[in-house]
Amino acid sequence: MSAGSDLTWIQGVRALLQQGDYSEAVALTERALAEPGNETNGRLTQLHGLTLYVNGDCEAALAEFESALLLSPLTSESFLALADLYIKNDQHEDARVSLNILVEEVDTVPPELFPRIAGLLGCVGETRKALFICYRVIDNDPDRDEAIFAAAHYMRKLGYAPKPVIGMMRRAVSLAPDNCTYRRSLAAALTMSGDIEGAYSLFTSLSSKEVCCKSCLQLMIDVFEKFGDWERLRDCQKRLLEIDSTAH
Repeated sequence: MSAGSDLTWIQGVRALLQQGDYSEAVALTERALAEPGNETNGRLTQLHGLTLYVNGDCEAALAEFESALLLSPLTSESFLALADLYIKNDQHEDARVSLNILVEEVDTVPPELFPRIAGLLGCVGETRKALFICYRVIDNDPDRDEAIFAAAHYMRKLGYAPKPVIGMMRRAVSLAPDNCTYRRSLAAALTMSGDIEGAYSLFTSLSSKEVCCKSCLQLMIDVFEKFGDWERLRDCQKRLLEIDSTAH
């Protein structure tokens, strides 16, 4: 029996990956590739690449994926892993090529991969395409707060007017009101758009201990000063000193 072409066997390897038995999955696919005739099996080569990838063997995984490219078309999952490996290797142009293939074939890509594709597109400066993928995530799941917040981030980077960006941020905050990052970002956007009262209202719902960003704390200090909220202002100043002291 050819292990590489046996569907049940492949499902078994994937089960090992899902269980976190990465090294066992690597050993299994390695043994299968060593069987006569399997050295040109593109599907098995990709699967071996994936096992190496999740096991953190980046250099070996990259070599396997590049070998697989010459043997058979890569799956969406493999293209995504390959793009990530290229980014880790500072090969951003190669990563763009892999990611653009996924964007062009978006209708055949499993939707669960969309968030990671958008994130990697953002990493290589493909902001407009990252936003497009975020919209696809939101179309599939209108309550996906991470995608909505990411869309707002990319809209802002693309120079969208403050109103639609803030609207997206409000949506994310309404879906995940306890997310400090969302509230902080919305408050910052409101401040920059001139809605100081809205920003103040949001900043008062935050504890300075939740904030690790120095520029955000400075923004909070400025807003609290405008409203004469000296107690919160002092809390933020104290938090800034704490961050500075731990940085040294």
